[in-house]
Amino acid sequence: ALAGRAGTVHYSYTDVSTQFLRHGRRRFADRYPFVSFDIFDIERDPGQQGLEPGGFDLVLGSNVVHATRRVHHTLSQVKRLLRPNGLLVINEGTRVLRYFEAIFGLTSGWSSYEDPAYRLAGSPLLGAAAWLDVLADCGLRPFPVWRPSAGPAGQEVYQSVLVAESDGLMAVAAGQTAASTSSTAAARQEAAPARGGAGPSDPDPEIRRRVLRAFSGVLEIPEADLDPQAPFETYGIDSLVALDLTRRLSQDFGRLPVGMLFEHSCIEGLAAHLSATAAPARPDPVASGVPPSSRRFSGDQSAGDPSAGDTATGDPSLPIFPAMFRRADGVAVPDSWEGVVSGLSDAEVDRLFGYFAETLAATA
Repeated sequence: ALAGRAGTVHYSYTDVSTQFLRHGRRRFADRYPFVSFDIFDIERDPGQQGLEPGGFDLVLGSNVVHATRRVHHTLSQVKRLLRPNGLLVINEGTRVLRYFEAIFGLTSGWSSYEDPAYRLAGSPLLGAAAWLDVLADCGLRPFPVWRPSAGPAGQEVYQSVLVAESDGLMAVAAGQTAASTSSTAAARQEAAPARGGAGPSDPDPEIRRRVLRAFSGVLEIPEADLDPQAPFETYGIDSLVALDLTRRLSQDFGRLPVGMLFEHSCIEGLAAHLSATAAPARPDPVASGVPPSSRRFSGDQSAGDPSAGDTATGDPSLPIFPAMFRRADGVAVPDSWEGVVSGLSDAEVDRLFGYFAETLAATA
């Protein structure tokens, strides 16, 4: 809609994660020169993050405001971006589905809220009525909630679109204390043995080089600009970036636990851990000329016939999906679990997780 308005409009694409910024930059930067890509934490004063208070006519957000500690505080910070009568448009889940906790429950934002009185039971989500109350409390005049009555094939919709107008009043931000240095101190402490000379905690030079190369590739930062002793948060490493890093490191060191990165605070400490615990680094795939597509994780096995059911237990009642892999005429569609899951509707996924929950309860 804005493609023809270069020179008359500015769009700031923001996220707290560098992963989404890189994705947005790759997808939109060339086509839309009026878009900037900025790190922005909606729980902090926007003025201290390089965004002009009162400088925006419209703020858009999708499933983000609820994932904060105190929703009143967050909306007050977001409101600081808007000019008088500027509009806030947010898309938020206003009903809890069972699979939400299985998917998002491992993220820090799911359980970090400190105002449970406004949240739906057992989740950080707010109901539509609670959103209207909170928006009004913050001087954001809400319009009626827009919520489709039904999705495809009559499915119940759990998302709502909320629109509110700023009353133009802006609270003066109280003085904020300097950022905590605890994470930096922890990173330096973890890396300290390496600074004291050779020792049992020093990372192997080859492993350290490969870890640096992995971080450089995923973060799109030259190796020379990476500080091995800087805390991970310096580079915006969150759960999504950690997944990409784990996959990349696994190419060199075999299959690694997804949560491994969160057990360490800096590159140096991670390299020391891998030096002590990982299998010997396999031949460098870059130096050997092995194409990335042909590399496999340690212990990986080729996928078996997905239509064969649960061969480990021989129990035909356990598989729910195998029938979806093969039509009656024997043609396999699709050929992977990922293909099956991506084809499920929200209602089907919710029903599947209900089945899992009931099965676990029955066998507990």
